[in-house]
Amino acid sequence: MAENEQLAKVIEFWRGTVAREHLFERELAGRLDVDTKEVVDLAGVRRCGKSSILKLLIRRLGLVDKALYVNFEDPYFAEHNSASVIEDLLEVYTEFFYAGVKFLFFDEIQEISGWEKAVRKLRDSGDYKLFVTGSSSKLLSGEFSTLLTGRHLSYYAFPLSFREFLAFNGVEAEDKRALAVKSTELLKNFRDFLQIGGFPEVVMTGNRVLLQQYFLDIIYKDIAGRHKVRQPEVLERLGVFLMSNSAKAISPTGVSKAFGISREFASLYLGYFKEAFLVFELPKFSYSLKTQQKALKKYYSIDTGMAN
Repeated sequence: MAENEQLAKVIEFWRGTVAREHLFERELAGRLDVDTKEVVDLAGVRRCGKSSILKLLIRRLGLVDKALYVNFEDPYFAEHNSASVIEDLLEVYTEFFYAGVKFLFFDEIQEISGWEKAVRKLRDSGDYKLFVTGSSSKLLSGEFSTLLTGRHLSYYAFPLSFREFLAFNGVEAEDKRALAVKSTELLKNFRDFLQIGGFPEVVMTGNRVLLQQYFLDIIYKDIAGRHKVRQPEVLERLGVFLMSNSAKAISPTGVSKAFGISREFASLYLGYFKEAFLVFELPKFSYSLKTQQKALKKYYSIDTGMAN
């Protein structure tokens, strides 16, 4: 009974955030398929606004008091992180909040061990509509993809686009007249956008120190912690190198020599950065696939502010 009461408090807290928080519109919230019977999964870099997108969706659907929303980065789940806690949450929600719940929103679900099978079970019951988010590209691949082949729709979330950046700053420019009249203001905002990037909290507060914290959280929580990397300081130095050399051609061999690690580990670490959405990779264009594979690839920071 004590556990149920604790879970009820967790649910009430996150339920309250949906109702209380001031949320700006995000373009992706309007593109998610809410009518499909499949699981909708949303992946993207830490702090890019995935939680806000789920909350916007809950409000749009009028489900503030009728949907189960939980963020699994809540401290409660540090110890209670087995897949069974998902069913426990649903049981407590139906008992204490709303017995007719049909919509389930699970935020940062990768924090729960074995969550894939629990989500598959709920989906296959036909009783629930599920939305899940995560800060790893593995959310859209691996065991989850295998278990839910043909049963899920995948979306990627990114930091703010320039259009969203303008909206966050109260600047309207939706037609040619506005573009002409406000050209000076738009140019200033574009320079600001390139300088501070598009992480929502950074844009709203102007606090660029947050970018350093996001970077370290990605390195130590999303990469080193998840993959049990024995030399996280090497990861951090490599991360700084990738950010300061955004848009430049980089090879595992070059990384191996520069950081004194094997080529195998260099390739592995680069993969970890892509998996955590800190960087994305752009191959050289060629009509020849062989030429593409042999050529050096360019690595781009997920956010211009983080690369500065």
